[in-house]
Amino acid sequence: MADRATIINKVQKLLALSQATSPEEAASAIAMAQRLMDKHDICEAVLDEMSGEEPAEEVKRWDEPLAVSRATWKGQLCRVLCDANGCFTYKNKTRGTFGIVGKESNVTTVRYMYRYCERAIDLLAVRQEGGGKTWINNYRMGCVSAIRDSIEAQQQALRDKLRSDAVGTSALVPLNSAIALVDQRLREAQEFAAQNLKIHDAPPPKVRLDREAFATGHMDGGNIYAGAGSPQLGAGQRALENGGK
Repeated sequence: MADRATIINKVQKLLALSQATSPEEAASAIAMAQRLMDKHDICEAVLDEMSGEEPAEEVKRWDEPLAVSRATWKGQLCRVLCDANGCFTYKNKTRGTFGIVGKESNVTTVRYMYRYCERAIDLLAVRQEGGGKTWINNYRMGCVSAIRDSIEAQQQALRDKLRSDAVGTSALVPLNSAIALVDQRLREAQEFAAQNLKIHDAPPPKVRLDREAFATGHMDGGNIYAGAGSPQLGAGQRALENGGK
């Protein structure tokens, strides 16, 4: 199996493909990058489980904030990506930043994914005309909600596929144990924050709701994690997914 540095390099190349493309092409690159990391994390955990080795990385707080913004939708995006990648995020109300707690490899993944998801939402938002500040904010929150739904569906589909392939083999038991270890990362980050930073999970802040704007954003944002099977997927992205350079 490729080491994490190689995987991160592939993820960087995938996400770089989205920098000068349409929101739809950016969506496919982002979805594929997340799937690549999800698959690698599970496979790595399987190897650790079978070898009996303890993971070397430790949970810690990282000094550099994940995001510098007071925007509600950006805080929600931080939360979605951290939940998906075994990290914990919290808001520094004084500085208006979102901090991050987790293992280094997971934090690195979240930082890359946040950068490009933020940009993908911005690309979608500029297409909206005539909406005021509340409308655009709700539109962006709808995009984030769709990202969350799509990530959860994509991660579940990957796990179902891995389990299906392992049925009837000796790999099924370590696979299930590995998935449990991957799921445990978020709980470890939450416990670290509670014990060492005295920070606990909090509900999202209340904002003015525009249901139409939110629904429109949710519909458009569903494309951000459209998945690697999207017809918009380019040959360069497919090559990277398949291990090409």
